[in-house]
Amino acid sequence: MVFLSIPHMLGEDLDAVLFLGDYIYEYPAGGKAVRIPSGGWVLTLDDYRARYALSDSSRTLLGATQEQWLDQSLQQASPGWNLIGQQTLFGQRDFKAGTGQSFWNDGWDGYPGARQRLTASLSKHKVANPTILGGDVHENWVGHIKADYNDANSANVGVEFCGTSISSRGGGNALRDERLAKNPNFIFADEDRSGYGVVEITPQRLTTTLRVVDDVTQKETRIETLAQFMVEAGRPVVHRTA
Repeated sequence: MVFLSIPHMLGEDLDAVLFLGDYIYEYPAGGKAVRIPSGGWVLTLDDYRARYALSDSSRTLLGATQEQWLDQSLQQASPGWNLIGQQTLFGQRDFKAGTGQSFWNDGWDGYPGARQRLTASLSKHKVANPTILGGDVHENWVGHIKADYNDANSANVGVEFCGTSISSRGGGNALRDERLAKNPNFIFADEDRSGYGVVEITPQRLTTTLRVVDDVTQKETRIETLAQFMVEAGRPVVHRTA
């Protein structure tokens, strides 16, 4: 079996492709696995090194050296569109219904200080049109980068598009509307479909199209547009257009 979204992606005539996500699976392959990793359970340091060698070993979240480098790079950012490709969902996402909060800490919600330093850097350097692209969570999430995620009236610093998986299962949409209501920094979510996102950039606007397949287990699966969004240059606001 192959990653079935990729043949459709090849037909999009894209200038660049980012694969965003940073999973190291500790368990052995399942019976219907799309990709068969070597070895069984990952239990020892040598096991982790062998499994990690299957992935890109240069990514971190973020580490002092990389954080300093990013801040310096943002200081010299271009006056056009500035895209940051990183491995996971960036914005705050509270899973707890009603009062109280509950966060997934294996991402930026586990490093709120680092996230705040990055958003502060975007503001401090007056970075033009900041757009953060992510993956990892097997779901599509679209929203705004906030100066303060705990203040619903906080200014938008930029925009975020977190893409879904190529083939891995999502969590399903049963709680989607509830989670969107609890997290107003996001304007769209789909926790069910697999596929990819296409970002088109002109000096005037950025357009993101979310493409999804019907069934990742079927070789001849159909591709369709799930939703489309537009951001005007100079205005960090996401508008849904389709």
